[in-house]
Amino acid sequence: MNVEKLIDLRIRMERVIANYVARVSEEYLEDERGLNVVAPAADTYLDGDRQIIFLETPALDEQSVEITRREGMLIFRGIKRKPDQTGRRYLHLERSAGDYLKILPLERPEEEVVSVEHSYRHGVIKITVLYRSGVSTEQERS
Repeated sequence: MNVEKLIDLRIRMERVIANYVARVSEEYLEDERGLNVVAPAADTYLDGDRQIIFLETPALDEQSVEITRREGMLIFRGIKRKPDQTGRRYLHLERSAGDYLKILPLERPEEEVVSVEHSYRHGVIKITVLYRSGVSTEQERS
């Protein structure tokens, strides 16, 4: 078996798994459309009263970003566009396109979330979740 076939098989398996997760998670997603789903790699950590999340999202359409909360979960959605194929005859194309989808647990689901902010730079989206205890601490310092 050659390497290209293995890479293609891996990509197809990742799509199947991501689509399955999206269907199983339908209770969290009101408008699941059954489209190709790209599950971005994520890193998350706590910094005081903030939960910081980094998602690898190359080719993300920034205008499509949607972040919602439901039942102790943070749901990230976005759209990954296909590369421009105008006038090109590709010999090999591995990059997938479709809907980005990532469902992440909130680290402190029992605490009130004050804000969820995000920024996008160099193909990585940074999401910052601020919990209620962080607001009272900051207000006391002022």
